[in-house]
Amino acid sequence: MKNLSDCVSFKDQFIQFVASLLPVIVILQPSFKEFLILYVLEVIMVSIAKRYDGYIYTRIDPVSKNYFFGLDNEIISKFSDDEKRSFIHSIMRFPARRAQQVFITSFLKSIPSILVVVFYWSYEDSRWVQLWGIVGILFLNAFYFYGMVFLSAHTFLSNKIKKIHELYDWGKVFRNFSVKDFNDGFQLQIVFTFIAVIGWTLILQSQVIYQNQSEEKIVLISKVLMVAVFTFFLLGNMFYLLKRFFVSGLHDIFDRLDQIDFKGNYSIMPLHTEKILARFEISFNLLVYRLRISELDYWLVGINGQKKSIPETDAGHTRLRIDCEEGHLQISYYIGFWSRLFEIRKEIVYDPIADEYIPNGLVLLAYKDTDPLGYSSSFLEFAPVK
Repeated sequence: MKNLSDCVSFKDQFIQFVASLLPVIVILQPSFKEFLILYVLEVIMVSIAKRYDGYIYTRIDPVSKNYFFGLDNEIISKFSDDEKRSFIHSIMRFPARRAQQVFITSFLKSIPSILVVVFYWSYEDSRWVQLWGIVGILFLNAFYFYGMVFLSAHTFLSNKIKKIHELYDWGKVFRNFSVKDFNDGFQLQIVFTFIAVIGWTLILQSQVIYQNQSEEKIVLISKVLMVAVFTFFLLGNMFYLLKRFFVSGLHDIFDRLDQIDFKGNYSIMPLHTEKILARFEISFNLLVYRLRISELDYWLVGINGQKKSIPETDAGHTRLRIDCEEGHLQISYYIGFWSRLFEIRKEIVYDPIADEYIPNGLVLLAYKDTDPLGYSSSFLEFAPVK
């Protein structure tokens, strides 16, 4: 996320580039020299803004240092559960905060451009009319840029969370995560952005009419329509980004639902950065968790051929601690016909609900599937750490 290009596609960047230039040409009508000076000045100011952009944002949100300049897999792999939750909260807040920062930065970096347009360019109208024109164009671009960054960041970071889950299995955190107190005003921000873009378009069209009263009607109508068509493309692209985010989110949810085979393979969903999708995914993960608990009615533990029955207690939160010098440990539960087979050389702590194996001095060697009685079974083999 160090550069906006990390989450904003080339197509969106090109549309933003056109959005910043076309209204200037149509409404303010500069000479080639004036336009070239403005363009060079904008390039310089954007370069300066990028230089301090990351430093400013990471000061606002210190947790963002873990992902703003790129994901550090070594650090992320060592996160505690609390650090994982803080990480996800920071990512969920990022799109709105980042869009707000970009919005403010757009105005600050454009101050020299405004001064050039008002005091250096030649024009027939008063300075106030010229100032109103450049400020109106700036507002139109800034609001569109706000919405584009907001939606693109949501899509980009939701995919990042998905990748992290695939690498490090954050299922326990996703199951217990809460978004009750989280509110980024997603719907409000999108509606406000659409209204702001349309509103400033109408203002700019009125300025075109005011500045070109002496023009022929066909010329005047053409300029007004050009501003309208230009805004139509901006709004169309924003609608596409909004639709892409929610449709891809629904596809991810349905893909996870399709993976359920009701033989114990209940996949935990990674969370999206938008609250509505995240709440559905958290609810799904809790249902999966409760379904697993309902299946763990009765546990059978066998050590070196001797079986012991261990009924589930405390709502399935029993931890099994088995001490043996060497031999084999088999843990299975009654309903699912699943079994786990270990080669034991040291103590193993097993948490059946979290499905966690906590070996002391042991490492995982292999994993394979079989299907006794038509059900899925998994075998895990451990060996001493070298």
